[in-house]
Amino acid sequence: MPRFIAATVVVLAATATLVGCTEEKEPEPQWTEESAYAAAEETYKSYFESSRFDATPGGAIQYVTGDLYEVQKASDERYAKHTIEVRGDTYIEEFVPQSFRTVGAEVAVEGYACINQETLELNVDDQGWVHPDQTDVYSVDLSFASVGNELKLANLELGGVERC
Repeated sequence: MPRFIAATVVVLAATATLVGCTEEKEPEPQWTEESAYAAAEETYKSYFESSRFDATPGGAIQYVTGDLYEVQKASDERYAKHTIEVRGDTYIEEFVPQSFRTVGAEVAVEGYACINQETLELNVDDQGWVHPDQTDVYSVDLSFASVGNELKLANLELGGVERC
């Protein structure tokens, strides 16, 4: 019987050692290129709709982060002081993600969007109807950064290259 107990202890010890040596699976990354691009497009579309001249002031700020947060906050305060009537439409013609990178659990996405405002006219403080300064179709360069489980717009600039 003692030999049986000794053999059992050896088998159990060997099994425990082998179980301890097996590799644990790497956790799946939170962000894939595909999911980050989809989140960037959804974030920009939501931001765009919330920042339209006829949208409720202050709605776009939830989609931005970093320095753009302060810029958006100042813009919301500035436009809240004016009465703006809108005639026509503005819309996103195309959203083009261009790059994706991760740093640990964080992700950054860059891309651009083409905006069409051919029919848009504004009447600010009853000063008369005018077409915005940009051309009818223009591009905006976009940068996104993850904030927790969300992707937020971190930078937005008028595009310098004719691509739309």
